[in-house]
Amino acid sequence: METVRLAYGETGLDLRVDPAVTAVVTPRHHRVSAPPRDVLRRALRVPVAGPPLRERVRRGQTVAISACDGTRPQPRHLMIPAILEELDGLVDLADVVVLVATGTHRGNTDTELRAMFGDEVVDTVRTPGSTTCRRWRPGRTPTTRGARSAPASAPATSSACTPRCGTSG
Repeated sequence: METVRLAYGETGLDLRVDPAVTAVVTPRHHRVSAPPRDVLRRALRVPVAGPPLRERVRRGQTVAISACDGTRPQPRHLMIPAILEELDGLVDLADVVVLVATGTHRGNTDTELRAMFGDEVVDTVRTPGSTTCRRWRPGRTPTTRGARSAPASAPATSSACTPRCGTSG
């Protein structure tokens, strides 16, 4: 038997496999060609297809950014700040919302959001649907201007919504 370490959770997971009946495929890691921040900036300014981000967004628009939840490996702590920097001067940060694509997973806690995005992003833009957004609940659709009302049968919550959530009512 052979022990294979899987990237799972925060600490990983050791799995015992029989090499006679199991093929273990490992990634080939490559050196970074440039600082990640520069690579992201270039991708936003010179995309593979279509116009640069700054040409897609008009002054005063509302912007929603989708990010994977913590169960997927994604350099969110680099990507979201790079996008926000690119939008600087075009849109007001109050008009930016980061939607965490949780799928069927629970919403993220404030601590998880800070680990995924960093304090500055969490303190600056809205993240509706997180467990810190007390007024969001199943049946409500987060939007950049608030949330549409849930059916009358939906359970209400008694806590006030956090300021960055942006929901009303």
